[in-house]
Amino acid sequence: MRRTDPWRCSRAILLFMLFVTGCGGEADGRKSAPKPTGPAYPATGWPVIHHDNRNTDASDTVGPDDVSPAFRVLPFTAIGAGATVDPEGNVYVGVGPGLSAPDESSCHLFVFDGKTGEQLWCSDKVNDRAVTSSPTLDRNGHVYMGDNRAMNSFTRQGHLRWSRPIEGFPISSQFTPDGHLIFITHIGRIYVLRRDSGAHVIEPHALLPGISYTPAPRDYQGCLVGSSQSSCYSSNTLSIDGDTGAFYFTLTLPEDPTTRLVAMRYMAGDPPRIEHLWENAALEGGSASSPNISADGSRLYVNDQSNHLLALEADTGEVIWSYDLGFSPLGSPSSSSAGVIMPSGALGAGIVAIQDAGDHAQLLWARTDVDLKGIPVQRGTDRAYMVVSNPGQLLGIRLLVIDARTGATLDDEPIGSLEGITVGTTMSEAGHVYVPGLLGGLWGFSPVPNP
Repeated sequence: MRRTDPWRCSRAILLFMLFVTGCGGEADGRKSAPKPTGPAYPATGWPVIHHDNRNTDASDTVGPDDVSPAFRVLPFTAIGAGATVDPEGNVYVGVGPGLSAPDESSCHLFVFDGKTGEQLWCSDKVNDRAVTSSPTLDRNGHVYMGDNRAMNSFTRQGHLRWSRPIEGFPISSQFTPDGHLIFITHIGRIYVLRRDSGAHVIEPHALLPGISYTPAPRDYQGCLVGSSQSSCYSSNTLSIDGDTGAFYFTLTLPEDPTTRLVAMRYMAGDPPRIEHLWENAALEGGSASSPNISADGSRLYVNDQSNHLLALEADTGEVIWSYDLGFSPLGSPSSSSAGVIMPSGALGAGIVAIQDAGDHAQLLWARTDVDLKGIPVQRGTDRAYMVVSNPGQLLGIRLLVIDARTGATLDDEPIGSLEGITVGTTMSEAGHVYVPGLLGGLWGFSPVPNP
């Protein structure tokens, strides 16, 4: 089982309390820009949970220096994963149980105008396990959202296209190089489905053949704090190389004290198939993030639950370096095409910027005057957007725009005085910023034009 200490216990308790209802150039011929790629991804927007197939939480598009509050929607509604954004700027979010507006409680997938916050549509075709995932968007405007019964696809107007029964619930999804939907449920079932019909491309692959799933109230809670002490064995979103079809994910075996980073490959063909590449039980205490593929595709970045940020060889799984952050992040890191890595926040953690220097990690700068409360986002070569609080402050958060080269604050905007943590920052191509709180709703910020 995952090692227990007061730090991890306090983190689990905090998440439990906050949830209230119960308890997140070219190189070797590979593309260098971390952006949505492949035949199914839109050319612009934020179509998947961590922006792209590599899980980078970064974009080469230049971001604004200044933003202003625009709207707040879904107050007092549980949100467990970041919003996604289509090329038109509409915002999609999956939600769990709500503490207000009971007449809307049956909807667990919402779509809003990204500038005004006007609700465009919502769907009751998914249940509250949608809280574990971000809606996935394809280049045709179709939406993909799973719960603990099925993976579902919707038109851009919100009409159900198809529904495919699944076992377990997914932690978001991605697309294969040939355009199929791929995801792993929390009990380790790999699914590859056709986007047009939901038909199986390959038969579901059980990573843990002896594990089955019986739905229970709020059984998604274990996925919020890792998997070693719960039945959430695959608690993060896979990343996939759009050139090779190699995909990477975390997996914890029952009663195992460490978590594995696993590499497999999806191979198109007649018939399509997946093959096992390697695995490395390098994540001490469990996983703290989804794996993140470097810009040149040669490395993976991932966090364990024992304060480490690790870089591994994508081809072999060999650990290249391990950096002691002094805290275990509560989400995935952001990594820019320039090799700048910004880990997510944790209890009492400041802001840290790290450069991948080849055979080691190099600290660029750090700030201890604020506590980071979510997943940072990097834009262009020199801008970052993140949610922070004052040190020691349990509730009350604000949005910072900072210079990613130096850590200097460019803009500081209040968000919510009663919110304590966020589950992912998202940006539109035009520079709008969206911040979902764990229970506070979804806040939108508009870019302020430069004078």
